[in-house]
Amino acid sequence: RLSVRERLAALKREPPPEPRGCSWPYFAGFFDAEGSIRVKPTSASLVLTVSQNHHQVLVALRSLIQQDVPNANCQVVRKARGEHVL
Repeated sequence: RLSVRERLAALKREPPPEPRGCSWPYFAGFFDAEGSIRVKPTSASLVLTVSQNHHQVLVALRSLIQQDVPNANCQVVRKARGEHVL
C-alpha cells in the first residue's frame, strides 16, 4: 500500500485533467498560486506571467484570455527547466 507521501509524489508526476469551462475565478485562483506581475519601466504596460509544468492548463487559460481580451499579447512558452509560462 502506498504511503500518502508516495501517492502525492505520483500525483505530481501525472498531468492534470483537461480543464473544463475555464473561468475568471479559476484563473484568479491559479494566478494567486502560480502568477506574477511585472511593470515594464520603459513603457506604460504590465506583464502578467503564470508558470506551470503542464502545457494544457496554460493553453486553456490562454483561450479564456484571448476570448475576453482579444488585444492581449498572450503566448505559452516552454522554459529551460521544463516548465511552461503564459
